[in-house]
Amino acid sequence: MNRTSALAKIRADIERHRHLFDLDRDELGKKLCKAATDGVQQCIAEEREPDGASWAPLSQKYEEWKSFQFPGQPIAVLYQHMADPKEVAGEVVVQANQAVVTYGVSALAKQEASFFQEGNAHQPPRRFWGFTKESTAEARALLDARFATA
Repeated sequence: MNRTSALAKIRADIERHRHLFDLDRDELGKKLCKAATDGVQQCIAEEREPDGASWAPLSQKYEEWKSFQFPGQPIAVLYQHMADPKEVAGEVVVQANQAVVTYGVSALAKQEASFFQEGNAHQPPRRFWGFTKESTAEARALLDARFATA
């Protein structure tokens, strides 16, 4: 192999690997963010933390009020802000070298989610933001598919 063809092969390998990690190519970053937020939606629907632990129950007094004011609504649903799929999908920014998803598109949903996630003196934290086993598996499958094409 002459020097020119050897260099051409090296350049082709570098170019292939450069695109391998490009999160903006084939919407990989968006797909990874969606995998993460699918897990968030699942946590809210199942009233559990990303690790599978159940959320702390509502206090008796709050449970009584909520069952009267909003009968049948799950823990994370009161005014329909926080569990709205558009809010869970949030704001996604993807560049070649990073993909970032921020929960919520409205200030109200962001505020409710922060309060809900962190808790306070009157409410225990009920964490929902994070990778679940399912969302981790989905992200792995996306990355495995990308690396398989390398």
